[in-house]
Amino acid sequence: MKYLAHTMLCAVLVLPGTGLNAQSSQIGTLSIIESEGEFVHLEEPATTIFVADPEIASLQVVSNSTVFVLGHAEGLTTLYALDENDEVMMEREIAVHRSLTHMMESLRGVDN
Repeated sequence: MKYLAHTMLCAVLVLPGTGLNAQSSQIGTLSIIESEGEFVHLEEPATTIFVADPEIASLQVVSNSTVFVLGHAEGLTTLYALDENDEVMMEREIAVHRSLTHMMESLRGVDN
C-alpha cells in the first residue's frame, strides 16, 4: 500500500491534468534542512509564487514553473503558486529542520 501511495504521488507530480491546476492542490509537506534547498516543479506555469514566511524559507524563481526553495530557520511556512486569475493552483507546506550534523557539532562543542 505504501508503494502504491508513493506511485500515485509521483503520477500527480509528473502527469499533466492530474489536479495541480484544480482550485487548490496540496502535495505533502516539503521537508528541508536549514541552509539547504529543494527544487519544486509546477505542472502549469504560475504568474505569482511566494512563501508565507520568508524568514523560514525563501525561493529563487528559476522559471514560471520551477522554483528553488531554500530553508533559513527552523519552522513551518507555506509555498503558494497562483495562476493568471490569481487562483491558488498549489499550496504546499514547507518544514525547515536543523541538520543532525549541526546539532551533533554543537553538542560536541558543549563537552569541550
